[in-house]
Amino acid sequence: MEAAASVVATRKSSVAMSTSRKESGVDEELRRSSLGQLDEITIYEVQQGRESLDVDFACVTINGGPGNDFFQQRLHDITRQREELQQIEIDVRAQMMVKSEITGIRNSFEAQVKEHADSFVKLREQLHEKRQVIQDFEKKIEEKDREFVAIKRDNEVAWAKEDMLREQNKELATFRCDFNS
Repeated sequence: MEAAASVVATRKSSVAMSTSRKESGVDEELRRSSLGQLDEITIYEVQQGRESLDVDFACVTINGGPGNDFFQQRLHDITRQREELQQIEIDVRAQMMVKSEITGIRNSFEAQVKEHADSFVKLREQLHEKRQVIQDFEKKIEEKDREFVAIKRDNEVAWAKEDMLREQNKELATFRCDFNS
Protein backbone atom coordinates (compact mmCIF):
# COMPACT_ATOMS: atom_id res chain seq x y z
CA MET A 1 0.00 0.00 0.00
CA GLU A 2 2.87 2.38 0.86
CA ALA A 3 4.59 1.48 -2.40
CA ALA A 4 1.50 2.35 -4.38
CA ALA A 5 1.24 5.68 -2.53
CA SER A 6 4.89 6.52 -3.29
CA VAL A 7 4.39 5.64 -6.97
CA VAL A 8 1.33 7.90 -7.11
CA ALA A 9 3.26 10.70 -5.32
CA THR A 10 6.17 10.31 -7.77
CA ARG A 11 3.70 10.45 -10.67
CA LYS A 12 2.04 13.57 -9.25
CA SER A 13 5.37 15.33 -8.86
CA SER A 14 6.35 14.28 -12.39
CA VAL A 15 3.06 15.63 -13.75
CA ALA A 16 3.49 18.84 -11.76
CA MET A 17 7.06 19.21 -13.07
CA SER A 18 6.03 18.63 -16.70
CA THR A 19 3.12 21.07 -16.27
CA SER A 20 5.40 23.75 -14.85
CA ARG A 21 7.86 23.15 -17.71
CA LYS A 22 5.16 23.81 -20.28
CA GLU A 23 3.99 26.89 -18.43
CA SER A 24 7.47 28.40 -18.07
CA GLY A 25 8.20 28.40 -21.79
CA VAL A 26 11.71 26.93 -21.39
CA ASP A 27 10.60 23.43 -22.27
CA GLU A 28 13.33 22.80 -24.85
CA GLU A 29 16.20 23.88 -22.56
CA LEU A 30 14.95 21.79 -19.65
CA ARG A 31 14.54 18.73 -21.86
CA ARG A 32 18.21 19.01 -22.90
CA SER A 33 19.39 19.37 -19.32
CA SER A 34 17.40 16.35 -18.14
CA LEU A 35 18.75 13.91 -20.75
CA GLY A 36 20.82 12.09 -18.16
CA GLN A 37 18.06 11.91 -15.52
CA LEU A 38 15.70 9.03 -15.11
CA ASP A 39 12.00 9.64 -15.73
CA GLU A 40 9.43 7.49 -14.07
CA ILE A 41 6.23 6.84 -15.95
CA THR A 42 3.33 5.22 -14.22
CA ILE A 43 1.02 3.21 -16.41
CA TYR A 44 -2.38 2.33 -15.15
CA GLU A 45 -3.82 -0.90 -16.38
CA VAL A 46 -7.46 -1.12 -15.55
CA GLN A 47 -9.09 -4.45 -15.97
CA GLN A 48 -12.79 -4.71 -15.31
CA GLY A 49 -13.87 -8.07 -13.97
CA ARG A 50 -17.39 -9.30 -13.48
CA GLU A 51 -17.41 -8.86 -9.72
CA SER A 52 -15.00 -6.07 -8.91
CA LEU A 53 -12.73 -3.49 -10.48
CA ASP A 54 -9.07 -4.52 -10.28
CA VAL A 55 -6.40 -1.83 -10.69
CA ASP A 56 -2.75 -2.81 -11.20
CA PHE A 57 0.05 -0.24 -10.96
CA ALA A 58 3.19 -0.84 -12.96
CA CYS A 59 6.19 1.43 -12.76
CA VAL A 60 8.45 1.65 -15.79
CA THR A 61 11.80 3.39 -15.56
CA ILE A 62 13.08 4.81 -18.83
CA ASN A 63 16.62 6.13 -19.27
CA GLY A 64 16.50 9.68 -20.53
CA GLY A 65 18.49 8.97 -23.67
CA PRO A 66 17.73 9.65 -27.33
CA GLY A 67 15.18 6.77 -27.48
CA ASN A 68 13.15 8.54 -24.82
CA ASP A 69 11.48 10.75 -27.45
CA PHE A 70 9.97 7.67 -29.08
CA PHE A 71 8.50 6.50 -25.77
CA GLN A 72 7.33 10.00 -24.90
CA GLN A 73 5.68 10.31 -28.33
CA ARG A 74 4.15 6.85 -27.98
CA LEU A 75 2.87 7.71 -24.49
CA HIS A 76 1.48 10.97 -25.84
CA ASP A 77 -0.24 9.11 -28.73
CA ILE A 78 -1.73 6.54 -26.35
CA THR A 79 -2.96 9.32 -24.05
CA ARG A 80 -4.50 11.15 -27.01
CA GLN A 81 -6.16 7.93 -28.22
CA ARG A 82 -7.48 7.30 -24.74
CA GLU A 83 -8.98 10.78 -24.60
CA GLU A 84 -10.52 10.28 -28.05
CA LEU A 85 -11.98 6.94 -26.97
CA GLN A 86 -13.36 8.53 -23.81
CA GLN A 87 -14.97 11.25 -25.94
CA ILE A 88 -16.39 8.60 -28.26
CA GLU A 89 -17.72 6.73 -25.23
CA ILE A 90 -19.36 9.93 -23.95
CA ASP A 91 -20.88 10.54 -27.39
CA VAL A 92 -22.15 6.96 -27.66
CA ARG A 93 -23.67 7.12 -24.17
CA ALA A 94 -25.33 10.43 -25.03
CA GLN A 95 -26.67 8.93 -28.25
CA MET A 96 -27.98 5.93 -26.32
CA MET A 97 -29.69 8.22 -23.82
CA VAL A 98 -31.21 10.31 -26.61
CA LYS A 99 -32.26 7.18 -28.45
CA SER A 100 -33.87 5.90 -25.26
CA GLU A 101 -35.72 9.19 -24.80
CA ILE A 102 -36.80 9.20 -28.45
CA THR A 103 -38.07 5.65 -28.07
CA GLY A 104 -40.02 6.65 -24.97
CA ILE A 105 -41.49 9.68 -26.73
CA ARG A 106 -42.33 7.58 -29.79
CA ASN A 107 -44.06 4.96 -27.62
CA SER A 108 -46.01 7.68 -25.84
CA PHE A 109 -46.95 9.25 -29.18
CA GLU A 110 -48.03 5.89 -30.60
CA ALA A 111 -50.17 5.25 -27.50
CA GLN A 112 -51.80 8.66 -27.93
CA VAL A 113 -52.38 8.00 -31.63
CA LYS A 114 -54.02 4.68 -30.75
CA GLU A 115 -56.22 6.37 -28.13
CA HIS A 116 -57.22 9.03 -30.66
CA ALA A 117 -57.95 6.37 -33.29
CA ASP A 118 -60.12 4.45 -30.81
CA SER A 119 -61.93 7.67 -29.89
CA PHE A 120 -62.40 8.44 -33.58
CA VAL A 121 -63.93 5.00 -34.21
CA LYS A 122 -66.31 5.44 -31.25
CA LEU A 123 -67.30 8.92 -32.39
CA ARG A 124 -67.86 7.67 -35.93
CA GLU A 125 -70.12 4.89 -34.60
CA GLN A 126 -72.02 7.40 -32.48
CA LEU A 127 -72.39 9.68 -35.50
CA HIS A 128 -73.73 6.78 -37.55
CA GLU A 129 -76.23 5.95 -34.80
CA LYS A 130 -77.31 9.62 -34.58
CA ARG A 131 -77.76 9.78 -38.36
CA GLN A 132 -79.87 6.65 -38.21
CA VAL A 133 -82.00 8.18 -35.45
CA ILE A 134 -82.36 11.39 -37.50
CA GLN A 135 -83.41 9.38 -40.57
CA ASP A 136 -85.97 7.50 -38.48
CA PHE A 137 -87.34 10.82 -37.17
CA GLU A 138 -87.44 12.23 -40.72
CA LYS A 139 -89.42 9.18 -41.89
CA LYS A 140 -91.85 9.60 -38.98
CA ILE A 141 -92.21 13.32 -39.77
CA GLU A 142 -92.89 12.54 -43.45
CA GLU A 143 -95.48 9.96 -42.40
CA LYS A 144 -97.10 12.44 -40.02
CA ASP A 145 -97.05 15.07 -42.79
CA ARG A 146 -98.84 12.64 -45.14
CA GLU A 147 -101.36 11.86 -42.39
CA PHE A 148 -101.82 15.58 -41.80
CA VAL A 149 -102.32 16.24 -45.52
CA ALA A 150 -104.81 13.38 -45.69
CA ILE A 151 -106.67 14.67 -42.63
CA LYS A 152 -106.60 18.18 -44.07
CA ARG A 153 -108.08 16.90 -47.33
CA ASP A 154 -110.71 14.92 -45.44
CA ASN A 155 -111.56 18.04 -43.44
CA GLU A 156 -111.72 20.14 -46.60
CA VAL A 157 -114.01 17.55 -48.21
CA ALA A 158 -116.14 17.47 -45.05
CA TRP A 159 -116.32 21.26 -44.95
CA ALA A 160 -117.18 21.35 -48.64
CA LYS A 161 -119.98 18.83 -48.00
CA GLU A 162 -121.18 20.90 -45.05
CA ASP A 163 -121.12 24.00 -47.22
CA MET A 164 -123.03 22.14 -49.92
CA LEU A 165 -125.56 20.86 -47.38
CA ARG A 166 -126.03 24.37 -46.03
CA GLU A 167 -126.57 25.64 -49.54
CA GLN A 168 -129.03 22.86 -50.17
CA ASN A 169 -130.75 23.58 -46.86
CA LYS A 170 -131.00 27.23 -47.80
CA GLU A 171 -132.41 26.33 -51.20
CA LEU A 172 -134.90 23.97 -49.57
CA ALA A 173 -135.83 26.60 -47.08
CA THR A 174 -136.31 29.09 -49.90
CA PHE A 175 -138.29 26.58 -51.91
CA ARG A 176 -140.52 25.82 -48.92
CA CYS A 177 -141.01 29.47 -48.31
CA ASP A 178 -141.97 29.94 -51.92
CA PHE A 179 -144.17 26.85 -51.86
CA ASN A 180 -145.89 27.88 -48.63
CA SER A 181 -146.56 31.35 -49.75
